[in-house]
Amino acid sequence: MPIVAIYEWDRVNLPGHLTQSNILYDMDANHPNAQYYDPAQPTWTGYTYTYQGGAPAQLHITDDDPYFEDGYTETGAAQVLNQDITLNGKTYSAGDVVQAEFSLVDASGVEVWVIRIGGENVGFSVPAWVTGFPAGSSFYPVESRDGDPAGSSDNTSSSELYSNVACFTSATPVDTPSGAVQAGRLRAGDRVMTLDHGPQPVLWTGRSRADFRGREDGRRPIRFEPGALGPGTPSDSVDLSPQHRVLLTEDEGRQMLAPACGLLPLRGVRVRHGCPAMVYVHVLMPRHEILTSNAMPVESLFPGQMALAALSPPARSSLRLALQQYGQTPETYGDKARPTLTRREAAEWARTRRHAAEIAEDH
Repeated sequence: MPIVAIYEWDRVNLPGHLTQSNILYDMDANHPNAQYYDPAQPTWTGYTYTYQGGAPAQLHITDDDPYFEDGYTETGAAQVLNQDITLNGKTYSAGDVVQAEFSLVDASGVEVWVIRIGGENVGFSVPAWVTGFPAGSSFYPVESRDGDPAGSSDNTSSSELYSNVACFTSATPVDTPSGAVQAGRLRAGDRVMTLDHGPQPVLWTGRSRADFRGREDGRRPIRFEPGALGPGTPSDSVDLSPQHRVLLTEDEGRQMLAPACGLLPLRGVRVRHGCPAMVYVHVLMPRHEILTSNAMPVESLFPGQMALAALSPPARSSLRLALQQYGQTPETYGDKARPTLTRREAAEWARTRRHAAEIAEDH
């Protein structure tokens, strides 16, 4: 029985342009890039949503498959409440249909869902691995997804498993002053090589195991084969979690960080469908850094609000304690090492690069 957290509307400061009717009954986010965009209606993207605080409610769901879906794309029987729940002052009954009506995605690729119960949107739901937000946490979506990809801004369905994860795989090699070391063997105090600041100490590491449930499980690692990003980059295969960012450098020297899942259009980049499970590793540095793995530049953990929410409470506490040793908190951590691309922007970059390579081959 899946159990997911839901942040009901009266716990969230919503953008003022959304009417009560929009909040309760909109069936997609009305993003300008979506096929179903209606310019006469407000969009849910490009505005800030701020959580007021307090514990989320728990949705106990009965479902016959592992996917959290919109009603008209449901795999098998409908998702229904397993027990009564009161949200926003209204009680919904066991047996009422639950739908992940549409989702909102921020610039780092983090996705949250607008949930509908009994025909009404009741709040935001998040993957089961998100355990909570502190008061004042904000979310700024730049993309949206619907069960039907035509209603999505990036042509990706909002259907997702009930959990997700983002980090290194335990076997990913990370360059250190004494050679490559598997990410799973790194410990706080170990020094690793950074692109911008040379050898730097690891501040904290965390681990989580993902057991995959079917071929299309969105948590599966992304493999970069040798040369996927150019000659010698990487020099050997590298596996990353889907949201782990990779440093891209354009011909004119401009650099940006792109999520691994957005680079799937490139030759030599694919989802690893064969593995049944994976241990993922978070590597936090005193500041956001570019590390290298088999000559491929990749990011260290950036402890933003959603990354913190993805950790278990003990892991989150230990990360905060580690930052305190450097006189920091997640809120004062600083900026990302490079500008970031959304998944959609990364995919556009990858398709353009592949097309240019194919033209060059033809000549």
